Amino acid sequence: MLSAPTQVLLKRTIDTLIESEIVIESQRQHLAKLKLFAPYSVFCRLDRNASETLTSHELLDFMKE
Repeated sequence: MLSAPTQVLLKRTIDTLIESEIVIESQRQHLAKLKLFAPYSVFCRLDRNASETLTSHELLDFMKE
């Protein structure tokens, strides 16, 4: 069984994840309504080396630009 402080920390973590998922889903729905938004084009822009996967380095490079 988890100690009381650990339970509190676990609850806070789960609550934070839930709140984040709600925000992410809201943003996803907003983007889906935009006719000019093309998810694959965004992915291709991020995937500079055409590896069909995204790395943290690719994301960081994009944010730096």
